[in-house]
Amino acid sequence: MCPAAGRSLGVSGGMIGCWKGELEGHAAEAFRGHGKRTAEQHRIHELEPENRRLRMERDILKKHDLLCHGNHMRYQCIEKQKKAWPITLMCEVLRVSRSGYYDWAVRDLSEQSRLTQELDIRIRAIFAKHRHRYGAPRITQTLHQEEMRCSENRIARRMRALNLRTTQAKQFKITTDSQHSKPVAPDLLKQDFRAGTPIRNGPRTSPMVRPAFGGVMNDATEARACLECRRIAQGRRSPMPAFRYGK
Repeated sequence: MCPAAGRSLGVSGGMIGCWKGELEGHAAEAFRGHGKRTAEQHRIHELEPENRRLRMERDILKKHDLLCHGNHMRYQCIEKQKKAWPITLMCEVLRVSRSGYYDWAVRDLSEQSRLTQELDIRIRAIFAKHRHRYGAPRITQTLHQEEMRCSENRIARRMRALNLRTTQAKQFKITTDSQHSKPVAPDLLKQDFRAGTPIRNGPRTSPMVRPAFGGVMNDATEARACLECRRIAQGRRSPMPAFRYGK
């Protein structure tokens, strides 16, 4: 029926079948036209902005766990990430007022804040210089040598705020014990590896080449030495098929 109806309307039978399936599947909402949505699509469209907002709130809290810190650190986080997320949303998630953030942004740094920033820079530098081995006691001692007044508790607090954690170095472990009292296996071969005479300088031939060609050692060049080794080996024993390159 579809092919016959299509020929009478000047369209293909497949197009008629698509129209039929649309009508049977959606009934009154069939053939909505451009820009119209079904009720389900309309609900999904309304939920998309809310879903997008929830994802941003999750990412902000996941990247910056600042709810346990003061407003100053929260304002610093908003200042760093203001190009990534909306300022209003970050203020709501971090539980600070937007007016308070803007007031902090135009306000000059206090003397305490400036000293804290300088201290953070020195802590990071010392921590990186000693390959994450120095904790709060050693960093405090190093800063005292640099004539910077600070307590160990404050250094520990700043390290926690900067998320700096020390890495314990593995202790060297001795695996060989030459002073043990256990029985030692007897040396049945009794080989003597001491050289009787110095080794003469010879051609630069590989250890696999010297035994195969008789071990000739002279001062000739490498090419001539290889030819001499081949000639001596042919005279001593029948060469292997792999070394027969001619008469």
